[in-house]
Amino acid sequence: MLDGEALSGLADRGSDQAAALAVGLRSMLSVPLVCRDRVVGTLNFRSKDRSAYSGRDQVVAEQVAAQIAPAIENAQLHEATRRLAAESAALAEIGRIISASHDIGEVYERFAEQVRRLVPFDRIAITTVDFERETTTVSHAYGETLPGREPGSVHPLAGTATETVLQSRAGLLINVESEQALARKLLAYTTSIEAGFRSLISVPLISGDHVVGALHLRSRTPNAYTERQFALAEQVGAQIAEALALGLERSRLFREVSDARSRLQDLSRQLVEAQEAERRNVARELHDEIGQALTALNLNIEIIRRLGVEAGSARLDEVQSLTADLIGRVRELSLDLRPPMLDDLGLLPALLWHMERFMDRTNVRVTFEHSGLKRRFATEIEITAYRVVQEALTNVARHAGADEVVVSAHANRDSLRLQIRHTSLDRSTTPPLEPRPIETSGDHRPTRGPAPRRPMAKVSCVRP
Repeated sequence: MLDGEALSGLADRGSDQAAALAVGLRSMLSVPLVCRDRVVGTLNFRSKDRSAYSGRDQVVAEQVAAQIAPAIENAQLHEATRRLAAESAALAEIGRIISASHDIGEVYERFAEQVRRLVPFDRIAITTVDFERETTTVSHAYGETLPGREPGSVHPLAGTATETVLQSRAGLLINVESEQALARKLLAYTTSIEAGFRSLISVPLISGDHVVGALHLRSRTPNAYTERQFALAEQVGAQIAEALALGLERSRLFREVSDARSRLQDLSRQLVEAQEAERRNVARELHDEIGQALTALNLNIEIIRRLGVEAGSARLDEVQSLTADLIGRVRELSLDLRPPMLDDLGLLPALLWHMERFMDRTNVRVTFEHSGLKRRFATEIEITAYRVVQEALTNVARHAGADEVVVSAHANRDSLRLQIRHTSLDRSTTPPLEPRPIETSGDHRPTRGPAPRRPMAKVSCVRP
């Protein structure tokens, strides 16, 4: 109970007293509202008369306060219950919204409006993190625009609010009235400060043990957020973290599937092109070589038929020669398509045979350096290695004008490495290109010893 000079002396200590004096109030009586040993409020009386209240008035005020305190507490409990029910309903609705869609972007606006029921904001945004590239992406945003922070924009992670909460794995609540004070408090919020936001909440989004991003709420109102609203923002973050992590995983898998499909289409196209090239070669061999031989053979047989066996006997030697040549060409064509020894004996005998055959047909000397090839590899490894050497030697013979080729093949438990280089007719050695590895994995099947790891065939090409 204060009056007169005592009230005037307190005017400088609080805005309530100063306001009371400003409107002419000169006496004040305040008593606490206590219910079950807990202060639930105060009962206040004011008067313009000096010395308006006596000790008797204070006793009466305390009796009144004792009577109304339980009602005030009940009203507070009822309001708290109502508020908790509303918060629970909003959180439950947020859960339903998030779980109703595989893509949070499809329901982000509805999600944001439900969050607004819990925590007021002028802008709400979700950022995700790419730790490999050390970047953060504004995945979703709703409300006022923040310059340079539009949805889809990517920024360096260092120095951002997202980095701050990710490093601490804890949220941040900032309420500062002045721009200068907020800037001094946390430099990571410079962009938000410059845009006029004065109250900020950032919470990490943690799925399992992995931080996948952050939830940011911004308000232009100073001191807009309470500790209770901060706790609600953390609950919202916990709700959406799993959905966001699943969305990111689905996006990653979709990209991988799309990339794999694209690679498969490229490989399919290359396979068709290789098949068509092989068919062209076979057709050319059949038409130019075997076709001509068959035509000559047919003409000789026709001549013998017309002249009779005795008169045409001189042609029999030519027919026999053509037949032998034809058999040889068919055999050569069959060996070019796939030598049986590759399946029967393995990679090393097949390569040695092919190089001898190549030297006989082209007069290009081949030096073969190898180690670790006296064993069987997986079928796809052997075919790949054989085809690479076959195609490389063919290209050298057709295009390089070389007189010597060096083929190197070295294998260990884990890999098979091939290198083909040649020396041109002027004795200059071709400079090597940067290695362009071709990798093929498969079960390595040695003839003896324990089962090894899966090998890879790696090929380094040099410029012809």
